[in-house]
Amino acid sequence: MYRSYSTRSQTPSALNLGVTITGFFLFLTGALLVIIGFFDIFGSWENVRKLAYLLAGAILYKVGLTMIRHYATLTLKRERRRGFWL
Repeated sequence: MYRSYSTRSQTPSALNLGVTITGFFLFLTGALLVIIGFFDIFGSWENVRKLAYLLAGAILYKVGLTMIRHYATLTLKRERRRGFWL
């Protein structure tokens, strides 16, 4: 009756789910900081704060993406590709 979409053989633990959600929020925060930094950088190049936005955003983006990929518990099973001739 209830379908699990996890590709892992174990049931997802609370730690995995919590780290996945935290990674997702870090991923979004990093992406937003990078976008804000890019919009802000077109004004002037003198401000060091803009570089900090870009670096912090890129780091948070990569950390969040890594956490999502490592601890992802809500992944869907990929459909196998069919042959060329159906």
